[in-house]
Amino acid sequence: DANSSPAPDIIGFTGIDLESVNGTIGESGAGLEVVQGPTGSLKARAAGTVWLVQTANDMRVDSVISISGTARLYSYGSIIDAFSDPGTDVTGVSIDLNSTAGGVGDSSKELDTDNGSGRFTATAAGAIRLRETAGDMRVGRVQAGQEVKLSAAQGSILDGSNDAFVKISGTDIFVAGFQGRLAMLSMENGQAWWSRDLSSYNGVDVDQDRVYVAAANGDVIAFKRRTGIEEWRQEALRNRGLSAPVVVGGYVVVI
Repeated sequence: DANSSPAPDIIGFTGIDLESVNGTIGESGAGLEVVQGPTGSLKARAAGTVWLVQTANDMRVDSVISISGTARLYSYGSIIDAFSDPGTDVTGVSIDLNSTAGGVGDSSKELDTDNGSGRFTATAAGAIRLRETAGDMRVGRVQAGQEVKLSAAQGSILDGSNDAFVKISGTDIFVAGFQGRLAMLSMENGQAWWSRDLSSYNGVDVDQDRVYVAAANGDVIAFKRRTGIEEWRQEALRNRGLSAPVVVGGYVVVI
């Protein structure tokens, strides 16, 4: 973006196709602003990071590929699969998706992604529906105003940050956040089975029967896994700035 202004840099009503053989698309501190028409499609490929910002309409993705960097797509509207095909829509070592007023994926078709050894983050006002097409989906943070639906066609859904804010166990997702809530979600449809008002700096761990969390005030609390009912609370470590809890055998370990 030569002008570093919020005005669109590229307008392509029927489509936009960008390629940087040895460099990046967009800069490290700012994305390239684009606008495509309501039936257009977006293609972009770069050796390094791809950072694109759709300033109007939905971002309709055909294929966005960052070979060795982050594929970062921001859109005022939704970020969707332009052609509803099974091919991968977004590829990057890490992937970062943000929809200000819409969703990621739609009710008829998930957005297909392939994130490598990095992590996956997504934020949307609406729903987030994603399918990892190859390998593991390494989740950094996924936050939606509506449902979250994640699937991995060939691998697992893992904590990409190793910060324990998101814990995957079987088909269940457990999430905790500072000044937020502790919740159990269904991986299949994003439904919240239960939630509790709870602030945590560091997150959760689980076993077959319980969910363990280190609260922001230092309390270590155990909840029944299926119901979210508090089972016990340890207050002796209050105000110690604890790590996330880790289940080791019959013990819960914090530092």
